Amino acid sequence: MALTLESPPNAPTLLGLSRQRRSSARRPFNADVELVSPVAGGGVTLNASEGGLRVAVDCPLAAGEICLLYVREGGSPERLERARVAWSRELRDGWIAGLQLIGLH
Repeated sequence: MALTLESPPNAPTLLGLSRQRRSSARRPFNADVELVSPVAGGGVTLNASEGGLRVAVDCPLAAGEICLLYVREGGSPERLERARVAWSRELRDGWIAGLQLIGLH
């Protein structure tokens, strides 16, 4: 019997992208991010989809955490967002994470 090693269906791939099919495509999105909760930190967005953001930040985020963050795009006013951390991975100089936007309810 051959043993094969497979990642779980929702595990991040090498690029930090989920194996799950998303309902909308990613698009480039450049904005500053300021995390307010559960930790304070900063970073930038890498891309966005209909319901989420991929971010590079200077503080650790754990999958499942609920975050409050400000998003500032260019000269636009900052927006307060609430998001669930879908996945997170530590890099040499920070963390990269996928955030699912869930509203401020």
